[in-house]
Amino acid sequence: MAVMSIPSQTLRDTVLIHWRGDTQPLDWLRIDGSGRAGPAVRESAPPASVLSAARQVIVLAPSESITLLVAQLPARNAEQARQAAPFVVEEQLAGNVESLHFAVAAKAPGQWWVAAVDPQLLRGWMSALAARGVLPDRIVPDVMALAAPREGSVVLVDGERALVRLQGDRAFALDAELLDSVLPEDGRSVREQRVVEAGTTAVAALAAGAGRAAELNLLAGDFAQAHRGADLRERWRRIGWVALAALVLATGYLKLDQWRLDQRATALDAEMVRIYRAQFPDARNVPNPLAQMRNALNAANGGVGAESAGLHLLALSAPVLASQSRVALRGAEYRSGALSLRLSAPSIEALDALRESLGATPGLNATLENAENADEGVDGRIKLDSGA
Repeated sequence: MAVMSIPSQTLRDTVLIHWRGDTQPLDWLRIDGSGRAGPAVRESAPPASVLSAARQVIVLAPSESITLLVAQLPARNAEQARQAAPFVVEEQLAGNVESLHFAVAAKAPGQWWVAAVDPQLLRGWMSALAARGVLPDRIVPDVMALAAPREGSVVLVDGERALVRLQGDRAFALDAELLDSVLPEDGRSVREQRVVEAGTTAVAALAAGAGRAAELNLLAGDFAQAHRGADLRERWRRIGWVALAALVLATGYLKLDQWRLDQRATALDAEMVRIYRAQFPDARNVPNPLAQMRNALNAANGGVGAESAGLHLLALSAPVLASQSRVALRGAEYRSGALSLRLSAPSIEALDALRESLGATPGLNATLENAENADEGVDGRIKLDSGA
């Protein structure tokens, strides 16, 4: 059966397992972060600590159960090629393509590996592996780990099995006793044959080419695995929820702060209305107390601009007063070019801090005139003038 070659890749932080059947032990080795393969081991399963520490787990599956073809597929990506493969290779397969599972890997522009396998068989492999604690990231045909020869054949004899790669990217697995009768003349004429010695394993011989085979992953489509990186995805999901909660809390705090500032501004407006009505008791409506007071003071000062009026001082001080949560404005009186603010505070230090903030405002001079103890703190006066 025809197959395609995969560009060689160096595997790193990988556990490589050779699956030989439900009743057989697993042959495995670890490839470290530098790409060096460790010693091969034959046992029921690799230790859980080794499997969990690996970046990926690759299982080499028996090629006798997998049909390998090369096909021209009209596709731009692997998923499109996988969906098109059954229709293109249908005439080359003996079974019903609707009953088979397909995987693909790119060979050249427009040319693809196509692997077909019985999905029930693949599920059986995965179930048996899972029973041993192995959750593979990739399952690939073991014959693909042999390098394709430029001429003749490459043969790996592993007990009663033989894996064969022929010139022209043909590959198959067969009974070792049938090698001489099955290999074509050109394959027998130039043969590179390696025999897995008793007490050793084939996985060591296949490790060098496993990276070349890894792209043809049977775990595609409905069999695609999501277990690798699940913990990391869950961690990022939790971080996302924490970030969302922090954003909601920050938004809520900003809304609360805006409400508090709106309340302070409303209180200042009410105080300006009260001051205006105290000075102009005949006024009925005060839609804009700041503008009304500015107009009245301008008229009282013979048309002098608002820059020298009391409400200008009040307007300059309003942002500072609105930002205070500990000091309350009880009243204000404008006289002789100065604005006197009556205030309540929890301590004289709070009053003095307000005076410093007001004095730091461009265009304002602030003086603490007096401070007296009260039932709930200190009552005081701060005089504001323009300093002109």
